[in-house]
Amino acid sequence: MAAPLSEIAAIVREVVHDGALNLLPTTRFEDLDNWDSMDLITVVVETECRFDLQFDLPEIDRLVTLGDLLHMIEVNPTFATGPRFWKFCDCEMPVRPGRVRAQPAGIG
Repeated sequence: MAAPLSEIAAIVREVVHDGALNLLPTTRFEDLDNWDSMDLITVVVETECRFDLQFDLPEIDRLVTLGDLLHMIEVNPTFATGPRFWKFCDCEMPVRPGRVRAQPAGIG
């Protein structure tokens, strides 16, 4: 089962607080506005949580593009399939100082 680009892109958009951001597998994380290493860690942790995975530090160090993260999910030996694949975690992504968490539509 392939990791859906839309799911990973949604995580990245939430981290950078830009719901209109156009993301492709070739998108380089460092090219995103105001991107820093804490954003990458937030994306990785949220991805691990949503996909029920665990990555090693050397894998994370090699992440350059969104496609790298998609590939890392697909080749991970703990990549969940079936009903667990869409299990969302109870963890909440941290909000960096100076940023405001967007409230999802329909929740209030």
